[in-house]
Amino acid sequence: ANDEHVLTYRIEDGEYDLVLLEALTHDTLPATGTGRAGNGNAILSAIEIEAASVTDPSRRRTLEPIWAWADHEQSNDDFRITNALRKDNGRVWAADSHQVPGRRTLAFMTDDRFGFDGGTDVQITLTFESPYPNHVLGRTRASFGRAGEEWRRSIPVATTNWYIVGPYTIENGKEGYDTRFG
Repeated sequence: ANDEHVLTYRIEDGEYDLVLLEALTHDTLPATGTGRAGNGNAILSAIEIEAASVTDPSRRRTLEPIWAWADHEQSNDDFRITNALRKDNGRVWAADSHQVPGRRTLAFMTDDRFGFDGGTDVQITLTFESPYPNHVLGRTRASFGRAGEEWRRSIPVATTNWYIVGPYTIENGKEGYDTRFG
């Protein structure tokens, strides 16, 4: 699946820095999963967020997601939600809906607060890049919030596996690790 879904929401006045995505299950989805794949699974390659003023659409901001959390991640490889923070890393978050049924909740914090007087149109672009057909989310709902300063200071570090930083003349991560650490 190579696809993009664009979700557009109009939100009220306020300052926001959290986007909560819910990957919903439904009887019309394969295996009553969260995705459109035959087994009900889904992946997410990247999320992009843009906010624009309702009263003056020329006032718009692209927001960078800087932190992510998911209530469940597929565990048989590196399918962490932090993989969706960058579009260009070739990695994905996987819902694991084919193994563990139920909806999924994903939270993303942006690099800066967003919101305009008079309301804000928020555009969320979800990118799905997978060698497997139809591994896209089937039904998605978003909501928005604001993290308090104390919470922002106390959130856990979002981690992922060790990867090659380079430049090294190596073929894969294991060879790079062995070269550096023996």
